Order: sequence, then structure tokens, then C-alpha cells
Amino acid sequence: MNRRSPVRVCIVMPSHWSAKFGGAELQVRLLAERLVEDGRFELHFVAANADPAHRPAGYALHRLPSRRRIAGQYLLHAPALARCLHEIAPDVLYQRVGSLLSGVAARYSRVAGRPLVWHVASDNDLEPAVPPPSWRTPVQALGRRAVAEAARQARVVVVQTRAQAERLAVRHGRRDAVHVPNFHPLPEAVPAKPADRVTICWLGNLKALKRPELFLRLARDLRDEPGLEFVMAGALQMPRDDWATLLARETRPGDVHWLGAIPPSKARELLGRAHVLVNTSRWEGFPNTFIESWLRDVAVASLAVDPDGVLETEGCGFHAHGDYAALRDGVRRLARDPAARATLVRRAAEHARAHHSPANLDRLVELLHAAAVAPAMTPGQLPPVAQAPW
Repeated sequence: MNRRSPVRVCIVMPSHWSAKFGGAELQVRLLAERLVEDGRFELHFVAANADPAHRPAGYALHRLPSRRRIAGQYLLHAPALARCLHEIAPDVLYQRVGSLLSGVAARYSRVAGRPLVWHVASDNDLEPAVPPPSWRTPVQALGRRAVAEAARQARVVVVQTRAQAERLAVRHGRRDAVHVPNFHPLPEAVPAKPADRVTICWLGNLKALKRPELFLRLARDLRDEPGLEFVMAGALQMPRDDWATLLARETRPGDVHWLGAIPPSKARELLGRAHVLVNTSRWEGFPNTFIESWLRDVAVASLAVDPDGVLETEGCGFHAHGDYAALRDGVRRLARDPAARATLVRRAAEHARAHHSPANLDRLVELLHAAAVAPAMTPGQLPPVAQAPW
């Protein structure tokens, strides 16, 4: 490759952020925008799901033909992705969100001799839950094998946490993970919180993994506490009738204000006036909502998720260790005690600015560039560019 020519980067994701906006999609949007701004790259984005009305600015968006997913896997999208990668002929591939598409990217990387950077999006990418046997089992097993192939074939595997690096070593024998924590733009100013009420919020796509019903239960259990407001926001990713049933069973009218799906700007506005963020997920990667909350003086209370123990060891929030009663009591204390909230948010803001700044985005950009221009190497041999201290 002529190093004076733009480096052709191809991002492969199940969903473009125009069709689905979760934490991984947000991180990839920030990366794509930086690659376009940089000037050294020609960017292509390939996705199975993308809004047909979306018009990309400064990059090419390749929408795979519409196909039905089988057992949650993109099996029928695989041939089209393989053809698309052949036509693009990227200098480097970047893949995030483990799926059968990860395996297609890995296979192309091996056959074409083009480096793959595989970015772990969730702990589940490395320790996938094995569902009970059913007709879906063979297809789901293909998906797990595809993700494993990406983990083994990638020139570089990027992780968000120490725990992910340890899982990568145990499951796939790789001890060369590159640590690039999630990143967020720093807000220009943090507005003062309303003093006449305490807003407790929940942000995330409404699906079984996130356990939104536990936030409804929390609002019900704390409904008699004076001055509390419970707000939920996120796209509905379960049947609407199931959500309506949960609302009717767990709450009374007025207990919870659900905003539905909101754009990132509105989510930031919500955090700007919120006092406490509650997380009820079974697992995450590194929740972007934690970082966005820390940067906006929002105390974090988590039922089960504490990536690398930062909530407890760094004093960045409250961790209930999976105990719902402890979560309920912890949220009650944070709501009643402004001094306790102030201590948490001060420590958390310092941690976020030190460890989750846009400098991490710059490291990821440089890693992609180095992977593209480096001589042919086996997985893991790339010089340790973009390596953040543990």
C-alpha cells in the first residue's frame, strides 16, 4: 500500500447507529466521526441494519440486503458481507459487537491477509450465555464459534476492562489484549441540579438483559418517599404488550415517567437534571451511561454491574452485588443524603476525566492506522500502540 494514500478502514457492525443506538453504537459513531475528521482515512461502514433515510457524511455506508435473522444470528447476511468486503478491499477491518458477522470478518481477514481489529463490546462476547437446548441451538452455536474465530484471528483485540482481558486469556489463550477504555466528550458545563426534587433515572434499551422491570419495582417500593421522581428512557426491544403488562403489574399511574426512545442530546439533558442513575443489567461491557453520568454529577447505583470494581474501589458509585434489597436501600440513602451524593459524584468525575477522555479515542485511531501500515504479522504481533495503563 502507498502510505501516502488514505488508509481504507472498514467498520463491520450488526447495526449502524441510525437503526439502533446503544453503547457500542455510540462509541463507534464517535470513532467514525474522528476517522472522517482525521483526513488519513477512507472510511466504509457495513451493517445489516441501517436507516434507509440516513445520509452518511464523509464516509460510505453499505447496507446489507434485508434478511431475516435466524435464532438471533445473521446467518443469511454472511454471503452478502463476504462479497461486500471483497469489493471494498479494506486495508484494515474494525469489528465490534460479537455476532456471526464477526466470523465473516475474521475469515476475510485470514484469506485476504488484511488485519482485523476486534473490539470487545460486552462481557457476553467472551463468556456467552448458553441457552437451553432448542431448535435454535445449532445456529446459536455457529454464532459463538464465529465470535471465537474473531477473537483468535484478529491482529489486535481491544478490551474495555481487566476482566475482559482475563477472560480473553482463559477462553482463547490470548494475553496480548490492548486496553482502550470507553471515551466520551467532556461537557462544557454541568448544570446545577434542581433542589425541589430528586430525579432517579434509568437509561437503556428495554430488553430482558437490562431487566427494566426491576426499576419499575424500585419506583413502586420507593413511591412514598417524598420528593422523588422516577424517569426511564430507552427504545422498546420487547413486545409492546409485554411492556404494558409490566407497567400495569409493577406500577401505578405516575410512579414512573417513561420517555421512550430519545436521541443522545435528550439523554444528556436528562442526565443534566438527574441526581441518581440506576443500572439493573445482568451484564455489560463498560456502561457508557456510567461515564456520561460521572461527567454530569450523577451518582451511579448498580445492582450487578461493576466493571473492574470501579464503583467500590474508586468510590465512583454504589454497588449492590446483585441484592435487590441492598439496591433499594442504597438508592434511598442517596436520595436522602445530598452530602453522600456529592462525595460520589466528585470522585466519579475525577475518575471519568482521568480515564475516559477523548484521548482514548485518539489511541484507537492510531491503533487502526498502525495495524493498516504495519508489515504482515501474526495475531498479537502489532507494536503496543494505543496501550493504556491498567
